[in-house]
Amino acid sequence: MSSMANRFYNKFVNQRNILRNLTYSKIRELEINSKFGRFTNNGTYCVLTGKFTGRSPNDKYIIDDAETRDKVWWGNINHPISNTKFNTLLKDVEKHYETLDNIYIYDGFCGADNKTRKKVRFFTENCWQHHFVKNMFIEPQKDELINFEPDFTLINACSIVDKKYKEDKMNSENFVMLNVSESLGIIGGTAYTGEMKKGIFSLMHYWLPQKGILTMHCSANKGFNGDTALFFGLSGTGKCNGKNTPILMYDG
Repeated sequence: MSSMANRFYNKFVNQRNILRNLTYSKIRELEINSKFGRFTNNGTYCVLTGKFTGRSPNDKYIIDDAETRDKVWWGNINHPISNTKFNTLLKDVEKHYETLDNIYIYDGFCGADNKTRKKVRFFTENCWQHHFVKNMFIEPQKDELINFEPDFTLINACSIVDKKYKEDKMNSENFVMLNVSESLGIIGGTAYTGEMKKGIFSLMHYWLPQKGILTMHCSANKGFNGDTALFFGLSGTGKCNGKNTPILMYDG
């Protein structure tokens, strides 16, 4: 864990309002008493995420420094931002967390392969965000949580915005910033929880190719003769529906 991530963690981890790695039953109890959403007829918890019901790619930034400068394909998708700006917003995030009634921490794994998976930690200000990352990432066994040291920490401060974004010629007051060197990310201005998932997904695209591993946004199926087919497409286009095809054996 980097010095920045470690400092943030140590500042808040022993506070009485920390809720960490909650069980689904405890999450449900908190959601029942929450004002943010409601349960549907089938028991699913439903939340309105405000003006963002999807990602905001033009508000996503990667810190441009010696670590990333020659490794990231900068352009319309990967927007550079300075360490100075990141540090300024991190202070705002920290001040915001000092005001919260509850702070939620989730520790999990990204990736099923033990050789390449990453340990990730999420700070969230809402229980339903904690619920989301618990659903989305692999839950460690109890012994794996002992002395858990994350490879990356992502802090979700969706309730705050960057009021000085115009001074730095940013797209808007919303921000998703990934600091690879400090193994730390911050989110502000958007309550869409997919930013957390896609943030870590983006980092896997950064880490794994450096190990000679091709990262792909797809599903895979294996035929009865051992032949493999890959299904590419945007989110929600049916990549995983192949598991229901009788002539194919679903691989993952």
